[in-house]
Amino acid sequence: MTNTSATMKQECYFCGKRRHPRANCPVRNTTCNNCGKVGHFAKVCRSVSKRTAFVSVTSLVGSSSSSTATELKNAIVEAKINGTNITALMDTGSSLSFIDERQTLCM
Repeated sequence: MTNTSATMKQECYFCGKRRHPRANCPVRNTTCNNCGKVGHFAKVCRSVSKRTAFVSVTSLVGSSSSSTATELKNAIVEAKINGTNITALMDTGSSLSFIDERQTLCM
């Protein structure tokens, strides 16, 4: 086996498939579901996974089962994330939680 054929059998660092030129990689413009960066799949992501913050709801500003625009303010809660007090919009129907990048800089 030559050195060239051994290199071609390696996996692509960006998509995980058989090695190919970067210009031919199917994920050149794809966003990673793990780190949010463009150019690779999550299965080959080398970013350190982000630590999950401990969240505790300290007080409920209001509550409502309605989802009209005027009543969305009732789903706002005061929360503490890693010791930092924030105001958050509660979405109990979501399987994911999101936080504004500005809030992460304050922690």
